[in-house]
Amino acid sequence: MRVWIDQDYCTGSGLCEFIEPRVFAIGDDGLARVRAAEVPPGCEDEVRDAAESCPGGCIRLEPRPLSRTYASFLPAHVKPADRERNSAGDHYALVVVDGL
Repeated sequence: MRVWIDQDYCTGSGLCEFIEPRVFAIGDDGLARVRAAEVPPGCEDEVRDAAESCPGGCIRLEPRPLSRTYASFLPAHVKPADRERNSAGDHYALVVVDGL
């Protein structure tokens, strides 16, 4: 995940730095900065929390693109009639991700 700050909207509250000081810092001008554009492993949840909590709404997130995704498939042994009868809405899914 990548993160950046649109400083035109930064209020300088410091909430982002309080939530995740490994990623955010308040500069000498009182505005937030990112320490590195690439979010370190283990910080993603806090960075999302900081973005959602930001009073100026200036934190921008860019998820890392997935190279391959396979989702919402049913195994070959499940017949079409069984799919229609499945009133519980059960399904099988597999997601394969490279490069994360």
